[in-house]
Amino acid sequence: MAFKLNFKQKLLIRASITLALALVLAATLVFSPERVSGRQNAYAWLEGRLADEAARVEIRGEEEITLARRDGGWFVENSGKEYPAKPDMVEDLFTALTARGAYAPRGSAASLHESLALTDEAASRITVSGGPGGAAFLTLLVGSSDATGREVYYRKAGQDEIRSGDDTIAAFLSYSRPSWYDLKIFPDSGSLDTGQVYRITVIAPPPGEGADSAVGEKTPGPLVILRTGEGWTVEGLSPDETDAGRVETFIRQVLDASADDYVPEMSAGEAVFNEGRILIEFSGLPARTIRLGPPLSFNEEDGSVTRRSAVRNDSPYVFALSSWNLARLFRDREYFKRP
Repeated sequence: MAFKLNFKQKLLIRASITLALALVLAATLVFSPERVSGRQNAYAWLEGRLADEAARVEIRGEEEITLARRDGGWFVENSGKEYPAKPDMVEDLFTALTARGAYAPRGSAASLHESLALTDEAASRITVSGGPGGAAFLTLLVGSSDATGREVYYRKAGQDEIRSGDDTIAAFLSYSRPSWYDLKIFPDSGSLDTGQVYRITVIAPPPGEGADSAVGEKTPGPLVILRTGEGWTVEGLSPDETDAGRVETFIRQVLDASADDYVPEMSAGEAVFNEGRILIEFSGLPARTIRLGPPLSFNEEDGSVTRRSAVRNDSPYVFALSSWNLARLFRDREYFKRP
């Protein structure tokens, strides 16, 4: 006598078969060689909580860079002084160190360290420290690239295990000190609007021997730009001659200006910053002044100034401005004429 299944029994059997197939498929995926390898390769060099506690970073690559956290911000140490660091760049470094990436194990024999430039003496390194005692959370040794040039060998100091991965972390070893600096002359420039400016006075460096090639003798006497109602006037130009768009662009360039470097050898309190200035007067805000000091370097061919020192009236830092920067900040009166 044939045994017949009712509808519910058929449905139960089909569901059981489907579940069994799903479990087999899941096991195949979970334990596949590619996934097992992926889990082994996924690795983070630094715990996120330790990044939050970090107070100091020492980078020993093409240059020796030291970053220190002070009052919630990061600074670059140089010649016994501290200069603001770019917040985004420091954040990118910690993101690279804490993110789980593909860092495949390549061996754990100490004998391999020398051939991969991972010995304590040969390797570049990034050391992150902090906590109450300033202990090192991580000293990451960075060695040579692999044969393809696409991956770099890494290991933690005190451990023999070698891993390799992309050069995202290694790239931070090649950045120069100025690359780490936040060189904005006005750090709050993002909150400053050209509409808040009612007058800007520009006095170029004096002409003569060794004058700035981009600036000297362009505009004798002060260049005064004044807001009048909804527009602008440039002293020496009639309203019909004045290009208001260029005035707006120029003022934005001044507010957003960045230096090329800091000058640790000089002090902002020295009485030498009197070789030209830009005075910006605001509605409802204190005035700000950029004052130029002595030249820092000259063109060997014609003796013109290629870099000049500068200070801001409310800043302890001495900036270095290139001739390109000086040309943007010290415009000729003719620049504001309508084409």
